[in-house]
Amino acid sequence: MSKYQLNPSTVSLYSEKIMLKAMFEYKLFSEFFSNNCYDDDDVAYALGLPQEMETDADLKQQARELLKQRYQTILAQKEEPKNWQTAYDNLTKLTEFLELTACEKAIMRFTFHLQAERGLLDLLAYLPKGDLDQAASILANLINHPKKEVRFALTKRSKLRSYGLIDARNYYSNHLHDYLRWAFVFA
Repeated sequence: MSKYQLNPSTVSLYSEKIMLKAMFEYKLFSEFFSNNCYDDDDVAYALGLPQEMETDADLKQQARELLKQRYQTILAQKEEPKNWQTAYDNLTKLTEFLELTACEKAIMRFTFHLQAERGLLDLLAYLPKGDLDQAASILANLINHPKKEVRFALTKRSKLRSYGLIDARNYYSNHLHDYLRWAFVFA
């Protein structure tokens, strides 16, 4: 039992789920917590880690315990996007008008949160370098869609690219988010 309690997260439930999934399934926890301290105050704050915890000699273990508990708690929660309702309504209208697939809609939603919530972007920067295929594999896992569908949705022939909704880069990159950029329309 930890002597600390997490503060409320400063990111949406959607982003918090993605962040915690990435931390525990892609070993970003070890990358983020090195030498018994965390590397980014903004990400720690976004996840609700209390500031007084930063000086704890057992920071890594305490944080792992608290974040795993939170992850288990929020997995079953249904997101109620009160603060994001207008954006979600616009995404829904856009996906209906363009007849996007469920996978393309999920990528649009992910990309929206990636651009809107700095904590998510900062944490995913800890993912290892890789090509577009590796990025598609990671993205498929994070948004719970088949890799084949995600990979196709990022190709030049996809609706997302054809309509200029995202700019997926086809080169070796440092980070997943380099493959997914909002087009100028959304910037």
